[in-house]
Amino acid sequence: DPSLRMLHVKNQAPWEKPFVPAVQWVLRETSLGDWFFGAVAKPQTVQTILRVIYPAKPEAVDDELVDCILKPGLSSPNATRVFMDFISYSAGPLIQDQLASLGRDQGRAAVWIGWGTADPWEPMEAGRKLYGDLKAVERFQELPLLGHCPMDEAP
Repeated sequence: DPSLRMLHVKNQAPWEKPFVPAVQWVLRETSLGDWFFGAVAKPQTVQTILRVIYPAKPEAVDDELVDCILKPGLSSPNATRVFMDFISYSAGPLIQDQLASLGRDQGRAAVWIGWGTADPWEPMEAGRKLYGDLKAVERFQELPLLGHCPMDEAP
């Protein structure tokens, strides 16, 4: 279940190119990032987000799961920095570029991609369009009713 990396510099629309890095810089380098992290690193916010990305089993989003996600990050003095780096990652290799060296035709393992049909952030059809026709991708599997993290939702 690869990411579309929609904020990657290669995937940004021309009009987005000046704004995305500016917003990312402000969040990473000013106190606004600390405020933003503080606003989202709350049990109720995490619970709401998880219920959106795990649509098949919203009842599985309980206090224990929320605590497992929040506790490690909140106990680290670098939690805000790590979170900002994660949401600001718009460079680096793209999976479609890396797939060129994978697949049976390269003497490597076959590539199968699974994608949740109910992913609210990265639509399955966009994933199929981007990855489905690549030579290395032997199979693009729809995962019915699963969301953004199908590997967690239905292991």
